Amino acid sequence: MGISGDSYFSNSVPGAMAIGADLDVFQVDSLPKLAVGTKIERQDGNVYRYCHVGSATPAGYVMSPNMNSASYVYTANAIMATNSIFQQATESNGTYPGMIGSRFVAVILGTNAVDKYAGGYLTISSGTGSGYTYRIKGNQVSSGTATIIELYSPIKVGLDATGDIVITGSKYQDLMGAVAGSTQNGLPIGVLVSAVTGTSNWAWVCTRGLIGAFQSGGMTSGIWAALSQTDAGAVEIWGQDVAAATTGTLLRTELDNPLVGLCVQATATSGNCVVNVDLE
Repeated sequence: MGISGDSYFSNSVPGAMAIGADLDVFQVDSLPKLAVGTKIERQDGNVYRYCHVGSATPAGYVMSPNMNSASYVYTANAIMATNSIFQQATESNGTYPGMIGSRFVAVILGTNAVDKYAGGYLTISSGTGSGYTYRIKGNQVSSGTATIIELYSPIKVGLDATGDIVITGSKYQDLMGAVAGSTQNGLPIGVLVSAVTGTSNWAWVCTRGLIGAFQSGGMTSGIWAALSQTDAGAVEIWGQDVAAATTGTLLRTELDNPLVGLCVQATATSGNCVVNVDLE
């Protein structure tokens, strides 16, 4: 999904942020209380991120952003040439979107609602300025073929109409249960702390430390827990199929299976094992 009017992002560095000792990581909010992606570290070393969850999900599920959402885009020759008609009121006269020092870029991306790409990343994938990635503060409503994207940082290398762009949404937005190898939800970012029952809520995800995780089949203490290849939101024993084939497709599938953390305590097959999550 795109960014709703109820979600928001920040570019602050919360190194000295004081949220309060009574913060409840089990809290689920229908409206955001903190910027998406806000990070806290508890005294026991567990690390949590405040995330937007896009669908009803049980506690203990490994989560991934929905990479098929409208916030993920690749478009060739999408950058519009620098032009005075795009002059922004917040910038000096003569500094136009796409120029060095401007925080704006004019792109051709069809019709877009305001702040559809907020909190995401703009990467110049080829052409002038390629290799640079900028964080997106927001975007204006499309005007004709032009969508004006606002960045948090000024442009470092001037852009022109040869540029191909990639827009990547925040990895803490529009989360769903993760599955290994999926082009939609194959990027594990942490384990959901509390069950979410709605279709758009904000909740805490454990990205590092001990937490119960939904498992696909039996787990073994002291063995790496990998993202399941079949069950959304689950972990499985990493390398469980490698013994059957040390070369070929089967082994490659295992090597592509993201690790979530180490299984610290195994439980019944139908239960949740305890994993030392290592995704931060």
